[in-house]
Amino acid sequence: MRCFVFGTGRCGFTKLTLALNKAVNYNVTREVFCSLIEYPDCHIEVNPQLRIRMDELVEKYPEAIYVWLFRDTNIVTKNFLKRNNAQWLNTWWDFYKTIRPADSHRSAEIAVRELEKLCNIAWGHITQKNCLKIKMDIDNVEESFAKLWTMLKCEGDFQCAINLLKS
Repeated sequence: MRCFVFGTGRCGFTKLTLALNKAVNYNVTREVFCSLIEYPDCHIEVNPQLRIRMDELVEKYPEAIYVWLFRDTNIVTKNFLKRNNAQWLNTWWDFYKTIRPADSHRSAEIAVRELEKLCNIAWGHITQKNCLKIKMDIDNVEESFAKLWTMLKCEGDFQCAINLLKS
């Protein structure tokens, strides 16, 4: 079994990776293999950038579990601004070749909303192929994480994993 976790970024990927690492029967990596399309069995890839390769992933791994990790748009925007992601924002605006608002908050908000659109497109690929899927709100994660843990047949310290997500 394979599992692919994607999203906008800045919405709990580190916490989720730490929690999933409590599953002793899976290899969990975070933002390591995005350029690959070959993933071993018993592997969980946690990487927001997977959203841009979702069509390839669902074609190659229709039996995998796909997780859209998300958080309130305003919180994600604030997280991008807090982390001083000026380079990321500059790269994003250069890539899209559009006029960038002078206000940094507005600039980040637009970028995050565009990333959310890409996530919706990725979710569409997953839905179209009838793949197993979970939408996971990192701020209300207990039920969806328990479902994922069960679907993956994870072995390990579930309670410790949940506690990591709550911290």
